[in-house]
Amino acid sequence: MTTETNKPELQGSNYEIIRTRLVGQAAELQTRAQSLNERRQQLFGSSAMAVIGHERIRTENACVPRDIVPIGDRLLFGYNVQFGLKKTTNVADVFSLHRFVREGDRFEIAASPDGDNFLQAPEFIADFNETYTYYSGVRLQQLHRSDRRLFAVLNLGEEEAERVLRWGIDG
Repeated sequence: MTTETNKPELQGSNYEIIRTRLVGQAAELQTRAQSLNERRQQLFGSSAMAVIGHERIRTENACVPRDIVPIGDRLLFGYNVQFGLKKTTNVADVFSLHRFVREGDRFEIAASPDGDNFLQAPEFIADFNETYTYYSGVRLQQLHRSDRRLFAVLNLGEEEAERVLRWGIDG
């Protein structure tokens, strides 16, 4: 005489059993998260986020983008760059300033014309050159903006020390 039970049979290897359970739990978790998100949208409302486009920022050297900060109608980009044979690092190798122009659903990021901007201030250039001359392996960690200040946090390499370059920002 055989009796049937409602217990699921455990067939297959341990991997298959665990994988089946995890897939089922993931599906249940996704269902619960969607339900929670729908309730949140009903209570608080929502606005859809969508990518309206993408743009490439061209640089003179190969680099790794590190951070970006809006400053009025401009964007300050920060990079970490490694040179092969070049011995000095210039401000333009680490920072670039671009204008952000949005027209309806289109936007454009254009290089800010070389002119009077905070990246060309003699005091900043002196501090920048001093940092990149006396410390090896300097890396840009972060750009941060507060209401009246802009900060660039630099890691000074193997010493695990940091240096912060800062600028005042007018409205």
